[in-house]
Formats: sequence, C-alpha cells, structure tokens
Amino acid sequence: MCKTRGFPLAGEQNATLSSLIKGRYAAFFLSLQCINILTKMRITGILPSLLHIPLHRPAF
Repeated sequence: MCKTRGFPLAGEQNATLSSLIKGRYAAFFLSLQCINILTKMRITGILPSLLHIPLHRPAF
C-alpha cells in the first residue's frame, strides 16, 4: 500500500470506502432476502409459529 506521511492515498481511501459500502449494501439486501424467505415459509405453513416454541425448558 502506497502511503504518504503514514496515510493512504486518496484513491486507496476511496476504494476502501467503496468496498465497505458495497459490503454493507450486500449484507442489508441479504438480510432482507432472509426475512422475505422466512415470512413466505411462515405464511405457507412450512415454518412453525415461533410463538408456540418455548424459549427455554422449565426447571424441575
């Protein structure tokens, strides 16, 4: 990495920022797709209702 006085050059900063933004957009849209898939599975009855699944086992 080329540096000037310990700092990356402007082009490298822009490339890094661009890749970070692309990664965040990709993660965001992937999470939307996952929510969409889970919602469709819930609506069609493939996925059981999460309300009926106990979150923890009762202590005996």
